[in-house]
Amino acid sequence: MNNGLPPAKGSPKTGSQERSQNPAKSKRTPKANQPAKAKRSGQSQATTAAKTAVAKPAVAASKSAKPKQTAKPKQTAKQKLPANGTEKQTNGDDSPQRAKPLPQPAIPVAGNRKPKTASSWLNLNGLLLALAALAHLPIAIEYTFRMWRSGHYQFFPLLILVVGWCYASEKKTIEQDTEAGNSKIVTGLFTVLLGLVTIATLLNSSFIGAISLWLLVASVIYWRFGDRGLMKTSPLLFVLLFIIPLPARIDEMLIRNMQVWASQLASWILDGLGFVHFREGVILISEQKQFFTEEACSGIRSLFSSLAGIVLYGIIQRHGWLRQAFNIVQTAIWVVIGNAVRISAVVLLTDNYSEAFATGLGHDLLGFVTFAFILAMAISTDRMVMAITPPNEEIEDPHVDTITVNNTTWKKFSGQSALGWRTAVFASCFLLVFLVGARLLYMRQANAMGTAVFSLPRLPFPTEEEMPIEIGDWQLTDFQRVNRGEHSLQAEDSFVWTYRLRGTTLEAGISMDCPWDKWHDLTNCYSGVGWNTKTQHLYGEETLAGLGFSEIELQRTTRENGLVLFGGFDRYGNEVVPQYTSGFFSLRSLQIQLMYSASLAFGFSAEHEGQLAGVPLPVTMVQLLCTPSRKISDEDREQLEALFNESRKILVSSKRFANQETSPEKE
Repeated sequence: MNNGLPPAKGSPKTGSQERSQNPAKSKRTPKANQPAKAKRSGQSQATTAAKTAVAKPAVAASKSAKPKQTAKPKQTAKQKLPANGTEKQTNGDDSPQRAKPLPQPAIPVAGNRKPKTASSWLNLNGLLLALAALAHLPIAIEYTFRMWRSGHYQFFPLLILVVGWCYASEKKTIEQDTEAGNSKIVTGLFTVLLGLVTIATLLNSSFIGAISLWLLVASVIYWRFGDRGLMKTSPLLFVLLFIIPLPARIDEMLIRNMQVWASQLASWILDGLGFVHFREGVILISEQKQFFTEEACSGIRSLFSSLAGIVLYGIIQRHGWLRQAFNIVQTAIWVVIGNAVRISAVVLLTDNYSEAFATGLGHDLLGFVTFAFILAMAISTDRMVMAITPPNEEIEDPHVDTITVNNTTWKKFSGQSALGWRTAVFASCFLLVFLVGARLLYMRQANAMGTAVFSLPRLPFPTEEEMPIEIGDWQLTDFQRVNRGEHSLQAEDSFVWTYRLRGTTLEAGISMDCPWDKWHDLTNCYSGVGWNTKTQHLYGEETLAGLGFSEIELQRTTRENGLVLFGGFDRYGNEVVPQYTSGFFSLRSLQIQLMYSASLAFGFSAEHEGQLAGVPLPVTMVQLLCTPSRKISDEDREQLEALFNESRKILVSSKRFANQETSPEKE
């Protein structure tokens, strides 16, 4: 019978094929053979689909085969049928008993090489990835400590868990229709990674370290799943940007601005309610009390967590990038509004009912209610926009570039995913960075670097007798200690000596403020209480008796003006240099950090072990404040600078820094 396929060239005809082509001969076929013919016909119909689905390589192989010619019409042994690629058994009467498919040849993938499974990929590159992650471990520990000490970043563990859960739930979708990344791009990414983690380790920079960790995750995704996988995971990678700490002074500037915005808006709300008060910067003053808008009340703690939450909500709702950008902006606005309402509520409730709303549990509960209000309003705004705009229609890519082998889908390679000899180079470098980072981490902990400053042993508090009654033409008139608590935006403790210039009404306060975990810029403090500031950082050649200092000119009204001079010292009484000059990172500060880190990590010199990064904690700030009722003349400025310079020398040699002989620079 005809099985639907033409006979192979050069193959012998079976008895059934000869009868089908010669009707006359078919009529002379004995009746005894008719049941076998019917049986063969049924068998042929049942296996037609399998016969037509044979791979082309098998057909080509059958054409090239040379079957053995025989004169006997009957087949007594197993014979391959090249037309359909099956084995047929006969019992001597040319009747088939069963047919089974032959083993299929492997389909070549990417240059006739065996496709790589996920396990083989991990076996080839797992060591490099493990060492890359290990190199980030020391700076990741520092990053964790810093983030947990900052109240507005404490949500980062929860965000990481949520992003991980989102990836796990969408893993099959992410891996579908993807291909491995190009090795040249992967090499470039790992080169940048190596540079970033090295700089972050030597500078002890959580910001650079967080960027390096983020880039490591993105690089692994690209290496494994290519461009398509990176695009599919880009929303989750974007969410992780919210737990990268802001660099330099951006955190402080953002907090200061949000304090001013929230205080101003709260003042307008109180005016609208007819509540009598007035505002000085971030201080709201009622008839009975004063309310200072601290860091937590500015909205900074709810800003990043609210933004991360609304972006995750957008991912779940499958919003596009434009909708996500709109939600980020409108959520930031609701954060300012929500915290302004919170400040107004605190002022009204505390001034009229109870102080429990200003501190403690009542204040915290009001904060949670505010956070829920912000998220509710942000989601409501998004739903309103969704109701008036048409939904986005998802368009699936109909072009699927995959190959099926043995019922398993394998990705095609757009380039070679293996890095070859570069794997060994990168692995060695990452291992070296880890060893250096581990050494620096150990020494930082041993020298109390990167530790919460409030958990350190306290230095002795100064007394009134630490400062003389007279310094040149200046006479001591008053002394007081101010304790603000650990969570104050200003220093926890301040010790203030007030001096008056003999024969004049000019007064100035010499203040020792402590403890700090770094050099503190007092510009933020004075801007927060309503002063317009102009700051200069005079370090290097322009110093007072060899010590650098910073200068702030204050202006609030046409009559109110002032001058602030300040500088910092570490626990040994050595000068602390700010990391920036006129708002930018100074080369001197970077050089100090690099030299200390390198000498400590590689053992070039042991003399700086107690002064890693130049700042053994805690830091003590010394300042002079003068706010006269008249304009400060040049002669007044000279007198104030002389008082500040002499006061610093006296305080540095006081009992507070009596352990300065153990300082590495004093040895």
